[in-house]
Amino acid sequence: LKTTTLWAFTVGAISVFRANKIDENPQFFRQMLRETLSITVLIQFLVDTYTFGIFTEFIMVPVIALLSMMLAVAKPDLKSRPVASLLEWILVFVGFVYVAHAFNEAWNHWQELKSLDTAREILVPIALSLLFMPMLFGLNVYIVYEQIYRGLDWAIDDCRIRRYAKWRAFYTFGANLDLLKRWRRLAVMEHPTDKCGVSALFEEVISTHRKEMSPSVVAPSHGWSPFTAAKFLSDEGHATDDYHRSFDTWSSASRAETLGKTYSLNNITYRVEGSADIATELSLELRVYNPINGEEGTSEFADDRFGKLAGLLLKAAIDESSLQQFKDQLGDGTQFQITTALHDIRMTREDWTHGSGGYKRELIIAIKAEGGRSSDI
Repeated sequence: LKTTTLWAFTVGAISVFRANKIDENPQFFRQMLRETLSITVLIQFLVDTYTFGIFTEFIMVPVIALLSMMLAVAKPDLKSRPVASLLEWILVFVGFVYVAHAFNEAWNHWQELKSLDTAREILVPIALSLLFMPMLFGLNVYIVYEQIYRGLDWAIDDCRIRRYAKWRAFYTFGANLDLLKRWRRLAVMEHPTDKCGVSALFEEVISTHRKEMSPSVVAPSHGWSPFTAAKFLSDEGHATDDYHRSFDTWSSASRAETLGKTYSLNNITYRVEGSADIATELSLELRVYNPINGEEGTSEFADDRFGKLAGLLLKAAIDESSLQQFKDQLGDGTQFQITTALHDIRMTREDWTHGSGGYKRELIIAIKAEGGRSSDI
């Protein structure tokens, strides 16, 4: 009862509060399973079982809390990096002291550990976490459907059509929340007024998903497969979201990569645009709001990162021989425009007029319009 109660108010309660974000992290259950079955569980059990004396703990706990808060303050500040490094090593040393003490006590009390009660203390939390996963999954599905159904109240005016759309969505997508969200996005944009309009949106989502699962081959002269182009920078953390239709074009974009400090506004975004079946333009955009040179996340670091990503994108998108014409210009901030046999390639820079000295750089790779002529830099 003690172990179950403790688990419910720690792991169980925290997991429930995170249930509405589970669908945003595809690795959530894999991470939870790894944490549940890792050796860390045994180490945590021993550390919690064999603590120091009350007076030692009374001193150590506040000291550790103070060191942790000092580290949280010092870590984001580049000037305080040596202090942050020292604090990290102190906390690592304290952690090793706790673990060493726990293992020493366990060795000295080995006979007491070899009991059914000890096995129960270790296995009950593991079993509870494993059995709780299906409930968490179901709770997340319920929360997402509840949010999406509420959004349909103003996207579809007719209550009968809205009711049909809700049941059709549940029947069609089930627990596939990604496709459900794609369909909701279209419904909010199109505002269907009859069953035929609702059905057309379902068919569009399913058709696009099938193309995504089996991308067609696109001739280089026409462009790229949008689903292949979406993965050009995936190894660098810039895989885009789903390729979808907006009012006048099809597109997908990566999440903005924050450069440097966690609260920095400097960022890079990758975007794919085109038609339903063919991507005709790729763009990589850098926005620098804090251009102080020499610090991680600011202009020097940002330009280097942008140059690396631009080189990788060009290598993936065009042939190697064309890349040699301008690869040396990617990291130095040079603006240029090149037209190859198949592509129009532009590197632009826009300096903002406000006092911080910020700027925007953008690399655009577009399929050359038919009838266009080649030109030099």
